[in-house]
Amino acid sequence: SNVPGRRRTLSQDGCSESSEGNLQDEEFKRSRLHFVKFETKHITNLTHYIKDCMGDDANVVAGRTIRVTGGGAYKYTELFEKVLGLTIIKEDEMGCLIKGSNFLLNNIPNEAFSFKKNENPEITFQKTGCEFPYLLVNIGSGVSLLKVHSDEKFERVGGTAMGGGTFWGLGSLLTSAQGF
Repeated sequence: SNVPGRRRTLSQDGCSESSEGNLQDEEFKRSRLHFVKFETKHITNLTHYIKDCMGDDANVVAGRTIRVTGGGAYKYTELFEKVLGLTIIKEDEMGCLIKGSNFLLNNIPNEAFSFKKNENPEITFQKTGCEFPYLLVNIGSGVSLLKVHSDEKFERVGGTAMGGGTFWGLGSLLTSAQGF
């Protein structure tokens, strides 16, 4: 969604000898990402909710392209194309995971840490920047351990079929939980 923002800038007058300059306020609209967690059994409701929220702007997304990954990329393509008028391009999930991780590591401080046994401190957080190689653990319906060599090169070095999906299934069988 778009939300109002205000930016204060200091402009320097080239003719003035004053080093203070002039403060100017500028109003603008900025975009905000919204993340919503829901069970996929509600995905049809989600597409209609998105369309309703867009109102008259619904035609803005018609014909646009989005890139998606995972099993849902194949399962729900037709729904998103029909309800929202989007064109869906399916991407490799692990490749996108690596690119996203590298983006975070290069741009967000303290997103990763190094562990060095018997050193003081054993754990140090990285400021920014990818230090290759690194180990990335992806927990989804299963678990994958990925050794990332560079922005483009990685290998799966381990994992298991048991992950969040298995935990959810066992938890549902052992308790009366019907949702998350």
